[in-house]
Amino acid sequence: MFEEIYQSVGWDKPESIDVEGIDDYIRQLSDQDPNSYCFRYSHSKKGTRSLPADLKRLNLRHFAEMMSRIVSYIDGIDTATSVVEEWQDEMEADYRE
Repeated sequence: MFEEIYQSVGWDKPESIDVEGIDDYIRQLSDQDPNSYCFRYSHSKKGTRSLPADLKRLNLRHFAEMMSRIVSYIDGIDTATSVVEEWQDEMEADYRE
């Protein structure tokens, strides 16, 4: 669907390797933190560790770089869909007149 949206606004389609990488990274985050609490809180409401005990280190620089890539990717999708939505609204307004 995103390839079609990108094409409709005249953008190059996203590189499949980029999409696969971002999808994989989101999947990894989801596997570690399915309810999005673990990376925000060190312990659950029940007092148990949020992250797995075998997770000893987290490379924050790498984590931040990957999150920045994901944000840029999602922002691009948001921009493209907003452009398409504006065009559609304008066309509908023209046809109503």
